[in-house]
Amino acid sequence: LVTLTSRVHIKAKGNGDEMEDDGGNGGVGSKEKDVGTMRDAIAALSFADILMQLFPDLGYNISSPAIGKVISYICSGSENGQRLSVTMPLLEVSLSAFGRMVWINPNSFDEVFTQQNADPSQREMKIAALVKTWLGVVTSVSLATMISKKAQTIRFIDQKGAALSLCSAICRSPTLSRVAGADIVEFTRQLLEVEARGNISTESVVEV
Repeated sequence: LVTLTSRVHIKAKGNGDEMEDDGGNGGVGSKEKDVGTMRDAIAALSFADILMQLFPDLGYNISSPAIGKVISYICSGSENGQRLSVTMPLLEVSLSAFGRMVWINPNSFDEVFTQQNADPSQREMKIAALVKTWLGVVTSVSLATMISKKAQTIRFIDQKGAALSLCSAICRSPTLSRVAGADIVEFTRQLLEVEARGNISTESVVEV
């Protein structure tokens, strides 16, 4: 998994702007390889998510190194205010896998960011930026989702999963609780209100 996702977390340039090309020709072949390797990374992260769902302990041991490296890369430019070259499909699958990882081990936030050897203030900024990005991704709604009750329910389940993982993490991590606890609690409160109003029904997910 680390090898398949290496296109994400190894090929970053020193300044964190863009990911390097695999070849020096910069031609069509290089771009096609970039797409292929990025698809490999997305597939690997999707597999990691499913593996942790089916076999939590085994899946966590196998998947956490790769997921941790990807999350570290996603956050690596936050201290300089630079936007990294991360596509939405990659971001969605990375955060979904990380959410599963956090659910299994709520200390994952501290473990991932401690490995970066950043000073405490930078670490807190990165954690806050990651949570903000995570909440933004799970609350974004496409047109296809808006017109489909089933898609809305699936999106709500994803949101609830993120809330459960984040809530378990803030109970374990004083740093996460301090820098992003209020945002996580507010996000969770809004989800509970939606659920209490009865706007979401899991029955719509089941095909008749």
